Amino acid sequence: MKKLSLLWIATAAIMIVGCTTTTKTQKPAEDSGQTGYPNRWEQATLTEDEFGFEIIVIRQNDEQWSLEAKTACFWTRQLIGRSVWLKWGPVECYLMNDAGQICEFWTKERIE
Repeated sequence: MKKLSLLWIATAAIMIVGCTTTTKTQKPAEDSGQTGYPNRWEQATLTEDEFGFEIIVIRQNDEQWSLEAKTACFWTRQLIGRSVWLKWGPVECYLMNDAGQICEFWTKERIE
């Protein structure tokens, strides 16, 4: 009986550890890091933020873009000067932080 309860405890512990280590926040797939293509996640640097409504990002190909929020994105202000995940598109973009929170933006204009 003792062996059975120890086996049950060990199995439960393995399942809990396995679930917590395999459950991760949403991250882009490794092969989707290419730049220059719409609708693929890439790392970008957030350089300016107007209270979550309008931001400026620098893409991996060194293009600077002004993005306008569809709804207010309050966590962007904390990440100025840091890297974020960007899914760029010619009409709309998505920005994701390391916690997996995603905000939607309109692609406003390219900054020269």
